[in-house]
Amino acid sequence: MTINSVICGIISLPRRFHETGDKSIYTLLLETGYANIRDQVTVDAIRVALSKRPESVADWLQYSCDKRTTGGWYLKEEGSGEFIVGSMANDERTNPHQETYHDKLSACSVFVKREIDSIM
Repeated sequence: MTINSVICGIISLPRRFHETGDKSIYTLLLETGYANIRDQVTVDAIRVALSKRPESVADWLQYSCDKRTTGGWYLKEEGSGEFIVGSMANDERTNPHQETYHDKLSACSVFVKREIDSIM
């Protein structure tokens, strides 16, 4: 597997997760080959792949919205055109870690990298 094929697999994770319905996101991530080249997959490389398939950003936003956990990373769009990447750990309920982006590709790339790293 090439790094490009792994990254393409990564950015399509939410769609494949929704379509298969019978595999965990962890299993789908393992199938991409990410575990073998984790250190080579950067936020910038993910951003480049997303720029070629910007419709995947909507898939990641929906994936984040659909997550049902008490912690972990999230991505959300604010009405003002800002995108928030944050982490909500059990001890951070009143003071979550959040970063604001004005570029959806940058925000999504950061979220994807943090999310897949937290899954592995």
